[in-house]
Amino acid sequence: MAQPATADHPLIVVSYHASDEYWADSLVAQLSQAKSKYGLWVDRIDDQRERVDPMTLVALATAAVLVILVSPRYLKSSWLARKEGQRSSDATSPYIVGLLVHDLTREQHLALPSNCRLINSTPLWNAPVETLNVILAQAVTQVTLLLEDNEADPPAARPEDNYRRLTIDNLSPFARSTEVENALRRARRLATLSPITPSIVTTPALLFALAEGGRDARPEYFRTPQFLWKEFTARGEDLYTKALLDEFPGLTRLGERAGRNIDSLSAETNLVTPNTLRVFKLAEDICHATVGTAPASQAQDASADSSQQAIGARHLLAALLVLGSDHGPTGASQRIATMVDVVALRRRFYNFIVKNHPHDDHAAWGPILINLKLPQPQPKPTRETNRPSGVAPAQPSVAGFMADEWKGRDLLGIERDVNALASLVAAYKVEPPLSIGLFGDWGSGKSHFMRQMRKRVDLLSQLARDSAKPQNELGYYKNIVQIEFNAWHYIEGNLWASLVDHIFANLRLSEREDPTYAEQRRDELMQKLGVQEDIQKKINCRVKEREHELTQLEERKHQAEAARDQAATQLEGFKEEARASLDKLSISIAFTDEEKELLARLGIDAGNDISAADVRKNYLK
Repeated sequence: MAQPATADHPLIVVSYHASDEYWADSLVAQLSQAKSKYGLWVDRIDDQRERVDPMTLVALATAAVLVILVSPRYLKSSWLARKEGQRSSDATSPYIVGLLVHDLTREQHLALPSNCRLINSTPLWNAPVETLNVILAQAVTQVTLLLEDNEADPPAARPEDNYRRLTIDNLSPFARSTEVENALRRARRLATLSPITPSIVTTPALLFALAEGGRDARPEYFRTPQFLWKEFTARGEDLYTKALLDEFPGLTRLGERAGRNIDSLSAETNLVTPNTLRVFKLAEDICHATVGTAPASQAQDASADSSQQAIGARHLLAALLVLGSDHGPTGASQRIATMVDVVALRRRFYNFIVKNHPHDDHAAWGPILINLKLPQPQPKPTRETNRPSGVAPAQPSVAGFMADEWKGRDLLGIERDVNALASLVAAYKVEPPLSIGLFGDWGSGKSHFMRQMRKRVDLLSQLARDSAKPQNELGYYKNIVQIEFNAWHYIEGNLWASLVDHIFANLRLSEREDPTYAEQRRDELMQKLGVQEDIQKKINCRVKEREHELTQLEERKHQAEAARDQAATQLEGFKEEARASLDKLSISIAFTDEEKELLARLGIDAGNDISAADVRKNYLK
């Protein structure tokens, strides 16, 4: 019997691989009514994930129905194929409904959980739209019937019904420091003294187990547990002891010094609550967001921080202090409020970290403890980030830049919209023309969106080609050429001519394809469109026009040459007439003495009564 549905305890879990986003979105849309009543958790798996998402484990702990979208990539990457996933699915979900997305081999069918019921035999990939809608409707009906059966005549709720599915093994993915290991072991022992049956590690058990680790505080060695112990006993140890006994009344049988005798207990529980798992998940995120670069020898949390990526006591306490803000009050947050001012405690804890953990990222700690701004989950560290200290990278770090180009993971949450539009443009039954406008301010992610969409269309066409089926049996085109045209590059030229030329020059299905195939494709397309004949006709017409223009220019040249020759002949006649006129010119010229002297130097006699003709004759001599 599962818990009543809440935002944190959904009764439906949908699990799928990232490449099957389109069908997952369609299924979730049809489950909208059931989602509002029963709650729904979506588990998206990709090829990089190496362990089950802890929040998925929390959802599986209370789910009544698990719906999986089955494909080869899902079975390869899914947590169902690993031991922790098999343990979770077998224990947590009495009903598993499967939707076949892609064909499976016999071995892959055998890898499905034994209690998985497949709704369809025709894969969603190849199903026509009408058949797809029928299959999804059948899945929704099946899920609804299973949930209604789950509600009918429920037995009396017991604590083990709520928590039987989460065990201490669910905490194994989290790297923990020695101090946190000691606190968890102490919490498992404290849980056996709780009135809850069966015994289970709760967030109050973690809180008091952490505080008990600081009971024997030493001034020269002040750690997170000592800080918490000092805060809880600031108003007297009696108040703390009362709160401890109220939470774990079984401690009374250990005597007056019950707190000091916790470590002497031998019984330990193996069960944990979903909130305990949430605390560890949040502690891990806080660790990744705030851990500094101090060497292990300088760590302040004792051997707790020997691994800088392990959850330390300070990370665990921070998670206990802030978790209740977004997930409703936890047992730990309610218990803290009975002993101290929670807001003031968070601020004092921040000051403690600044003083005692100088190598931590204090700028990251402030928003977490003061502003309750929880850190975002960090990706798994890469080989580069795990490089030992003192080892130089192979290449020097240089400043980079990002042009209008995108490569890498989607960080804007646009994948569903991208997949929907990619499915639309790649669909075999959609008849062109089709225009899609993408509008946004500068830097809002338009190029990122288009390249995500290009990648998705490539995947759809590649899967269609790999299916080895005829085109009319597939939902998507096998061969899709995606061409990017930037009009800004041709703003000063003939835009339409540039566009046509760009299209015919970029007919490759991918960058890896042999260019000769693109040339053959271009020639075939041009022949089908009659483009070559049209182009040849236009070329012939232009040639005739140019020949006519050349003939006219030749005629104009001959006319110009004839006019030039005629003008030269006339000019020569004018010169002869001028010479004859000068020889006959008998006008007397009177020269000054200075001019006569200059003419004499030239050998010209400038005597009295000399004429212009005489001057010319003497000059020519």
